[in-house]
Parts: sequence; structure tokens; C-alpha cells
Amino acid sequence: MSYMKPNLNGHLKATAVAIAQYKAVKFSGENLVIADAGADAFGFTRSAVAASNVAELAVAGGGALATAGGTISAGDRLKVDGNGDLIVAATANDLSVARALENAVDNDVFSVFVETVRIHA
Repeated sequence: MSYMKPNLNGHLKATAVAIAQYKAVKFSGENLVIADAGADAFGFTRSAVAASNVAELAVAGGGALATAGGTISAGDRLKVDGNGDLIVAATANDLSVARALENAVDNDVFSVFVETVRIHA
């Protein structure tokens, strides 16, 4: 497994719920929550976060580890599914939050380059 050094090791407060390791997250006010399907993810958790604790993140412009929500090939543009995992972004108007750096299948932890790109037809 390849892995790029994260661009930022941020420390931001998580919400009242725990967030698992390698999940896509977004802001809800000043707190982090698991990103919902198609959301513009802010970054990926580098470790599991207990409720009300701070999160260490990997964000745009660097590498991260993420959890696959299906079959992924190296080079695929990826979007968030409803569980904070990544799936292939192939439909016009999908919001890609990362690019796969290696192949993966459902529930694999794999390397991505974090970037936000709108998929065009």
C-alpha cells in the first residue's frame, strides 16, 4: 500500500457522535460530522475520534487514507457515499473529493490524493 504524507494534521472538534478512522468528514457549524452522499468533504480522519474529542485530519492538496465503498481502480475520481466511504464519481455533476492512488474493493483502506473537482459531461 502506498501512502502520501498528509497536507495538514488539523485538530478540530468532532461532534457528539464518534467518527471512525479513514472516513470523509465535513463541517456542521464549527464541528465535524461524517460527510453524507455527494457532500463536499473537508478531509479524512487519520484515526478514530471518540465523541466530543478532537480529530486529526488529512485535507486537500495531500495524501490520505480512505475507506472504499465499492470497487475502485487507481486513477478513479471518487465521491462520498452515505457512510463516509469513497465510491467512483463517474456521473455528470458528481463532486469528486479525491483521486485513487491504488486499486481497492469494498471496505479496503487505500491511498488517495485529496482534491475537489466537479465531474462534467
